[in-house]
Amino acid sequence: MIYLIGEIWLWLLPAFLLGLLIGWWIWGQCTAHAGSLRLSDDAASIKAQFEKELAACREQQAKLSAENAKLKSGTASAAPVALVAPSYVSEKLPTFLDKPIGKPDDLKLLKGVGEKLNSLLNGIGVFHFRQIASWTAEDIALVDSKLEQFKGRIIRDEWVAQAKLLSEGNLEEFRRRYGEPGSEHA
Repeated sequence: MIYLIGEIWLWLLPAFLLGLLIGWWIWGQCTAHAGSLRLSDDAASIKAQFEKELAACREQQAKLSAENAKLKSGTASAAPVALVAPSYVSEKLPTFLDKPIGKPDDLKLLKGVGEKLNSLLNGIGVFHFRQIASWTAEDIALVDSKLEQFKGRIIRDEWVAQAKLLSEGNLEEFRRRYGEPGSEHA
């Protein structure tokens, strides 16, 4: 047994030393190339933009959390200011827009509008509650003709009335009639 350990030991020592040498060489190669890995200018600008947007989202989240806490404690008004754009609220918008005016509204707050309908509405140029709130019977017929498998939802789910309440920031009345904004079904 001792003889066998002595024989194996003579082979294990060179194998161990060879392993150390190969590991040292691989480590040197990896660290040499690691210093040369840098972000391209495009990737760096995208990263900077992402970090800027992330900071803005975190700031908005903090504001909304504070507003939510105020609403729960009863020290704030029931209607968040974020739903109303005071500078142009009374201005009637066209039925379809090429792009949103400012930040688009979250149309999923309307009962009956989910992710798919929101995307479809944005795709045809509907971005704001004020657009929907001012629709005439002709506008409803025109938009309804573009809603593919969702035809009839505008009238059935009362989008115009819902959008009017949301564009005015009247969440109390909205909740009374339709429940909490954002759930798909009334």
